[in-house]
Amino acid sequence: MIGGLAVIAVAGGDVGSSALFPISLDSYRDAGLIKSGDIFAVLGNRIAHTPFNLFASLIFLFAILHTFAAVKITSIAKNMELTHVEQMRKSGKSEEEIEHNPSVMSEMLHFFGEVEAIFGIWVIVLAAVTISFFDWSTFKNYIAHTVNYTEPMFVVVIMALAATRPVMQLAKLILGKFAAIGKNSPSAWWLSILTLAPILGSFITEPAAMTIAAMLLAEQFYRLKPSSMLAYATIGLLFVNISVGGTFTNFAAPPVLMVKTPWDWTSSFMTLNFGWKAFLGIIIGGLTFKFINPENIKIIIGSICILFIAFKIFNQSNFFFKPTKRKGKFWSLITGYTSCIIHAGGQPISFYLLPLKLDKTTYVGTATLVFLYVNLSSGKIFFKTADEVIDPDPINSYN
Repeated sequence: MIGGLAVIAVAGGDVGSSALFPISLDSYRDAGLIKSGDIFAVLGNRIAHTPFNLFASLIFLFAILHTFAAVKITSIAKNMELTHVEQMRKSGKSEEEIEHNPSVMSEMLHFFGEVEAIFGIWVIVLAAVTISFFDWSTFKNYIAHTVNYTEPMFVVVIMALAATRPVMQLAKLILGKFAAIGKNSPSAWWLSILTLAPILGSFITEPAAMTIAAMLLAEQFYRLKPSSMLAYATIGLLFVNISVGGTFTNFAAPPVLMVKTPWDWTSSFMTLNFGWKAFLGIIIGGLTFKFINPENIKIIIGSICILFIAFKIFNQSNFFFKPTKRKGKFWSLITGYTSCIIHAGGQPISFYLLPLKLDKTTYVGTATLVFLYVNLSSGKIFFKTADEVIDPDPINSYN
């Protein structure tokens, strides 16, 4: 849809004279407000400077809300469709007539419930607002000459290539070697795919690794009809592992791509500082949660928190709190482990970050970057399904 708008814009002729859009960030002159950390003051200043920003932000917000409401919209569409079919049957219509005369409203709701179409729909709204605030030439210049489509086109191409038979057969052959260690049981394939396939994301990009892992899971795991909890937990864990597995190089994960140039992060730096630790966290978490009682880990972490506060109150010495690289590595490892096991990585990493006495913006930014790789989102689901996932003979649970 966006590509279609770009084609229309290019076909419209020369760009000609048009307003600068989007305007330069320097033109807002809000460096002081940004430094103060008052986000609402920054937003208010930018809206006052350019009212269009308010409408653009609301469109983005509505697009996100629309995304969350997609499942509900689809459910309403299905109910309307069933009601329409029942009404036609009661009126004596044949099945062929029913098939060729669907409910217009249900079809429209089905379309608005398609996640793939949502942002395309709101792009049309954005186009209308942009043209009303500026003009057609401004929007045409933006959509045809300013927006860079390289990355989305690359993702589409790499996912298509990753789904081809030669690539799939090669990936299956490699992962099959490791699954053979577990006698090619479903649990062996499950562990092999969710542990090793994400690492491919560091070399063939995360979208390609996701495609390969998803297709192999469908072939080796989902065909066995696992329980709903295990099925959804596996997808959640796949998302987490893919995001963590892309940290061996500096060109696979989009967040790393954004900071690699200004921060001079090379692939060797990523491997030495993030990659091996992420992989180690995945392995340790996957292999040990079967044998370690998470309640005991919670008690240990809670006790450490109490001791941390006690030492801070009653001990003025800096010996226990002086941050060092060794302490940073230790607490980072504990953070990844406890995140995987008990969904609680914030406390351990705080033991290292708090003594650094960072300003709040730097602290939040650092913690955000840490948990970008640790990713707590599905840790709880991962643990709840642990017994079922690592069951050496899970076939019985599928029947």
